[in-house]
Formats: sequence, structure tokens, C-alpha cells
Amino acid sequence: MLPTQTAVGASPNQGATDVASVSEKIRGIVAYGSEVGDRSAPRETRLSETEVSDFLESAMRVNSGFSEVRVLLEGQGKVIAMAVVDLDQIQRGPSVKRFDPMNFLSGRLPVTVVGALHATKGVGRVEVERVEVSGFPVPKALVMDLIVAQTRSVERPQGVEIERDFTLPYRIQAIQVHSGEVLILQ
Repeated sequence: MLPTQTAVGASPNQGATDVASVSEKIRGIVAYGSEVGDRSAPRETRLSETEVSDFLESAMRVNSGFSEVRVLLEGQGKVIAMAVVDLDQIQRGPSVKRFDPMNFLSGRLPVTVVGALHATKGVGRVEVERVEVSGFPVPKALVMDLIVAQTRSVERPQGVEIERDFTLPYRIQAIQVHSGEVLILQ
């Protein structure tokens, strides 16, 4: 069983404050990355574990299949992402087969994904180490298929395969996951 995190002593408006804070930081990253010209020194942006969690919780509200999103930043690139996923509401890709093990799961279940983010020299990659649904390990391929199905769009008809290398946007050169925070270098 993987760890859970409970916010102790957080004010009711803390989440809104953190979402506003990280939104402002993201606007700064986009603006700096969109400017033309050379940079003499890298720009650093720090996001706390709470800011990342609250921002993702806010962003995931758009898709009613996800709630209670939390992220633990363990350091050395390690990330633990947790959410309650309503498996009846999320889209499953057209490749879902009759005997797909995901067909046996339904309802609102806690999902935990443990992995690492590697992001240097303008290229990122996510390495998924393990996935649990209701505390039981499941093959990561099942979750990877769900992620692909959830991220399909006009711009990305194939969806996002998170374990493939991807170019970091806005001239981001590196993302470092430290204990309790993320450091973004542009």
C-alpha cells in the first residue's frame, strides 16, 4: 500500500490561493519562454508540492472522472500521484477489448501512480514504476492505455504516451523534482 497525504491545518481558501499562485507562475514561464532573444542566465521557477496538487485538482475538475488529486514530490525525480478515479465516467479508448481486465473495474476507486520525471536539455520523459488501484498492483500498460485515451485531441489524435521522450515547451531546459517542490529552469 502506498502513502496517503492529508493536509493538516490548511485554510478553506488555501487551495484557491495555491491555484492562483501557480497560475501566475505558469503565466511567467509562458511569457519568458515566448520572448525572443538569448538568455545570459537561466530563470528559475519553484512550485511547491501543494501548489502542484491544487493546480492539478483544479485542472482535473474539467473531467468529472477524476477527483481528490494529490501529488507527493519525493526528490531525485520521484513523484507519487494519487486520485480518486470514476472508472465509469472516464473515456476508454476504442481499443478496449471484451476481455480487457479494466472491464472488471468500475465505480470510484483510488488510483496511485509512482514514477519519476526525467527532464534535462530541453527533453522530458516520465518513467512509470508502478500503479495501484484500491491498493492492488495493476499492469501499468492498462493505465497507459487510459492516459492515451484521455489525452486524444485534434492536435494529438494519438493521445499522449507519457513514457516517450517529449520536447519541453517554452524553452524549459530542465525540471528537477526535489522533496516537496519542483524547480523549472528556462
